[in-house]
Amino acid sequence: MIAGNLELVKEQREAGGTYSVALINTVSPGDGLDYRTTYENKGSSALTSVIIYETIPEHTELASATVTLTGDQTGTVEYSVDNATSFSATAPATIADTTNIRVTLNADLLPAQGGTVEYSVTIK
Repeated sequence: MIAGNLELVKEQREAGGTYSVALINTVSPGDGLDYRTTYENKGSSALTSVIIYETIPEHTELASATVTLTGDQTGTVEYSVDNATSFSATAPATIADTTNIRVTLNADLLPAQGGTVEYSVTIK
C-alpha cells in the first residue's frame, strides 16, 4: 500500500507557446518564458502541509506578481527576495527582485487530487 506520494512535473514554454518538459535552447534578452509545475497526490493517503517551492531561474526575473494556482485546492503565495531565507505574502515593490516563490496549499491534498502553479519570467 502506498501512502502519500506527491508527483511534481515542471514544464516551460516560450510566452504563448505549448508547454513542454524539454529545454528551450534559444532565447534573447526581453523574451518571455512561462513556467508550470503540475502536482498530484499519486498515493492512497491524504498529504498534509503541502508546500511547493519555485526558484526563479538564473538570468531571468519574475515578470509580474501574478502566480496562478489551479486545481483541487486553494493556496497562499509568498515571495522571497533573499534566496528563500524569508518569505512575505506581499509581493516586493520591485517584482524583478523576487528570487523564490512559495505556495502553501490551504487544505489536505487527497489521493488523485492535484493542480498547477504557473508564473512568467523575462530573460535578462
